[in-house]
Amino acid sequence: MMNRKHLSEEYLLAVYQTNFETLRAESFMRDKMIAVKPVIKPTRIRSACGMALQISLKDKEDVMKIHKEEQLDFVGFFQRTENEKEWKKLSF
Repeated sequence: MMNRKHLSEEYLLAVYQTNFETLRAESFMRDKMIAVKPVIKPTRIRSACGMALQISLKDKEDVMKIHKEEQLDFVGFFQRTENEKEWKKLSF
């Protein structure tokens, strides 16, 4: 079995419009050996979906490539603010 990348301490939440899209994204990422962890989406982040995917900050570019290739219904990447109480949406 091939080794998967491990999640680093610096992570992002990838948020999607629906649970279905979240699960599709998770499958595509696992197929590409990207470490991903499904988590409950913080209520402060607005979307119809109750889930998010926790990914390593260093895998952001690979994940963005998957989004483009698979045309996923993506809300955005979110990262905790310095005070650890809020989430900010990242722009690229």
